[in-house]
Amino acid sequence: MSAARELRDRAQAAAASGKHKAALDLYLELERLAPADPIWPKRAGDVLRRLGKRGEAVRAFDRAAERYVRSGFAAQAAALYHLILQLEPAHADARARLDAIEAHHRR
Repeated sequence: MSAARELRDRAQAAAASGKHKAALDLYLELERLAPADPIWPKRAGDVLRRLGKRGEAVRAFDRAAERYVRSGFAAQAAALYHLILQLEPAHADARARLDAIEAHHRR
């Protein structure tokens, strides 16, 4: 089993058993190992939100959204920008990026 797969399995097990801090540490390590993959900061954001760390969650979701955009997955990015705006309604960057995605898809 690859090291990344083992980390992923450990992170998912930790998250499922409510060991959020351990899951967060593992998701952040996976993000470090695969910096272009949007799933790891997204999962880190989910855990941070559960831990009540809204600002850190927003930053993690923002990293994930940017990676989705770069990978051509605008719908996933838009969903994360909506989530960011639920957590921080005045987040101007998220609003601007979401507006740009929606404007692009209306063309």
